[in-house]
Amino acid sequence: TLSAVGTMTNLQKIGLQVDNAMGVSLNTNFVVADTLELTNGAITTGTNILTLGSSGTTLGTLVPGNGTVIGKFKRWLSSALSTWVFPVGSEGQSKTLSLTFTSAPNPSGTLTACFHPTDPGSAGLPTSDPPASIVKASVDGYWSLTEGDGFGRSSLGTYSLDLQASGTTGILDYTTLRLIKRAVSGNW
Repeated sequence: TLSAVGTMTNLQKIGLQVDNAMGVSLNTNFVVADTLELTNGAITTGTNILTLGSSGTTLGTLVPGNGTVIGKFKRWLSSALSTWVFPVGSEGQSKTLSLTFTSAPNPSGTLTACFHPTDPGSAGLPTSDPPASIVKASVDGYWSLTEGDGFGRSSLGTYSLDLQASGTTGILDYTTLRLIKRAVSGNW
């Protein structure tokens, strides 16, 4: 458990437990090499990055609870079949992203997840996903997932994606809900 008032100057900690309903904020990039426990409250990163693990062999352990990372959360992943959870969200909203690999990534590397509580725009819509026609994207926000430190789009393997979208407004018929994707920018 980290209990401090003021500024933390050490940029890497062995373990960190957040149990503070008021949350905590980062004023610099922060690396948790071993265990990150998100018992209660949010970690707001601002323009900084919270990283779990320090290499492809020191992955760190996430103990999820009622906590959320508001901002960029970077995780080291191994080249193994596994499920990796990114407890990201926005103020008062959990928007957890989980990846389950069915074909292992190779080599190990990092993924940085973030939920952006802003309108992603509608460039390229409508588009077709037979039998449905996609006419709009949720204005409540979107997720970004960025590979790094050895991962590339061709080395990520095969995975399924689970997104928690509770609290999202404007969804009238869940049977027509689609997940749409685009590269860094441009059309859906």
